[in-house]
Amino acid sequence: MATKEELEELYDDCQETPDYVKVALGAFEIGEKEWAEEVYEEGADWAGSAQDFLAMSIGAKKILGDDARASEYFEQAKGACSSADDMVALADACAADGDKETARELFTGAADKVQKAAQFLALAQKINDSLGDKELAAQISARGKEQCKTPADFAELAKGLAKDFGDEAGAQDVLSSAVDACKTGDDFAAIAAAAAELFPKSDLGIQLFKEAEEKIPSGLDMGGLAKAAATTLGDKEYAKVLFNKAQEMLTSGDDLTKLAGLVQESLDDKAMVASIYQKAVSYESDAGKIVTVATKMADELGDIDGAVAVLRQAENAVKSNAEFEKVADAILKYASDPQWKEDIAVQKEKRAANGPLYEELIKKEGEAESAAALRKLAKEVMTATGDKPYTRKLLANSAKTTHFFGEGMELAGIIVDDLGDREWGEKVYEDLLQKADDFVSKKNIAAALKEKVGDEVKTREIFTSLEEEATDAAGYLKVGAAVCSVLDDKDWVRSLYKEAQACCKDDLTKLTVAGNVLRDLHDTSWAAEIYSEIAANCSDQFCAENLFTVVLRQLGDSPVLKQLYQTVEKQMTSASDLFYLGESVIERFQDTAWSGKIFSRAEQGKGYDAVRFKMASARREQVA
Repeated sequence: MATKEELEELYDDCQETPDYVKVALGAFEIGEKEWAEEVYEEGADWAGSAQDFLAMSIGAKKILGDDARASEYFEQAKGACSSADDMVALADACAADGDKETARELFTGAADKVQKAAQFLALAQKINDSLGDKELAAQISARGKEQCKTPADFAELAKGLAKDFGDEAGAQDVLSSAVDACKTGDDFAAIAAAAAELFPKSDLGIQLFKEAEEKIPSGLDMGGLAKAAATTLGDKEYAKVLFNKAQEMLTSGDDLTKLAGLVQESLDDKAMVASIYQKAVSYESDAGKIVTVATKMADELGDIDGAVAVLRQAENAVKSNAEFEKVADAILKYASDPQWKEDIAVQKEKRAANGPLYEELIKKEGEAESAAALRKLAKEVMTATGDKPYTRKLLANSAKTTHFFGEGMELAGIIVDDLGDREWGEKVYEDLLQKADDFVSKKNIAAALKEKVGDEVKTREIFTSLEEEATDAAGYLKVGAAVCSVLDDKDWVRSLYKEAQACCKDDLTKLTVAGNVLRDLHDTSWAAEIYSEIAANCSDQFCAENLFTVVLRQLGDSPVLKQLYQTVEKQMTSASDLFYLGESVIERFQDTAWSGKIFSRAEQGKGYDAVRFKMASARREQVA
């Protein structure tokens, strides 16, 4: 209880009606009734607000003992209320005075003036504290659901209903209604988390998660929901399902990297994190970001092998010397392949010494859209810098988009000639061989293996395979000619041409065999045997002329030709064929005696009448 001196000091500081009433009540308590009434009436001069009139009402009842005047002031206080806080203050006063009906009326009126869910909840708490009326408090609190705008509003309201008023049904209804207000994974997670916290034995939380799963539009939001499933629900298996679903929804390297972070925060599943990082790299073209992923894999997961694989991709994504420097440092830090590290060190040195040149080369690399363009650039790099590792990288990228045989042969040739890498070149040739389905391609591969790679064993294997595939004279002739040009193995060539001869079914093919024998083996005797075989069966001028023409072209003016004429002469019987042969003898050998004998046989031959005039003319020319 304050003394009069203390009250006098308070009086000197009075500025508002409640200040005067407080001093007046203090004076009344110490028996200074007259002074109390003076101070009270002085405070009435300043009254204007609901709080002022409420103070005057309290003073009228206690100091003056005037209930009528107190009621009058209270009505003025009600009329002056401009906010929910004013009405709550009046309601508190009524409740304290035992007038619970009026308090309820004022609390209900205050509810009409609030707009936010938190305000409804605070008001409900006030009703509960002042009146102990849980039913009215729950009703007021439930009205806040209409004002909830964010998931946090709904969660706060639900917690108030459940914890403060025991209204679990209302709280569950609020949380269920909140789903429609959720837009992100964090929103859904907040509501589901509130449900799990308030009703741990209920399936409401998982129901809300399932509903959220169907409505969430983005992968990162799904990742947020998955994290909540792991941390709030404690259901890591369900979290894995949601994280996998999130991964499938994402096609951005940055987003996938963020998702991997969420997984790492929520689950002890390094394999899943590594898988997401690897997928992130597949959507990423920025070398720096790829290096960041590799670093995370190495340092956070301890997955050095995975990190090194990612750095291979980073090396291929370099678009500037600065990016190369970052990639190179990571490779030198994490890689264990001594050759790769040596190659990187070589490139670092060359790029440091020729920065502008390499910037231009990198620019060209970015513009090279075809395998051919990359091969061309590789040649330029090798010529300008002698940088074999960079050349190798360009050729490796060219190989990825090389689809045609000719391009593949060119690629393998550059690999061997410029890089001196016979092993890689042979691998390219062997890959081409697996796809080759025609003789010429296989022959060209065999030749390249012999000439560029120096692998004669493989070359012979290819030709042996081609020999096994041969089924006719043409096939054996092709293999023989190839063996001759590539291996110069005369014994093998002879064997193949023997097979070809055995398969001959017509004179034209036999003549082809004879020509190959002369060209590749220079075996005149063998060719003569083939010619003689044909001549022995040649009985008409058309067969004879074809034989003579081919022999003359293949063998030239040789005694063999005359022998063939003599053999053919024995086979001919008709006047027309003999007449042809006699004229041909004159034309090719200028032997009139021989031709005269042939003409004499023609005069005795069948069909002489048809050529008699021509023959007479020919005889006159001989005589002349």
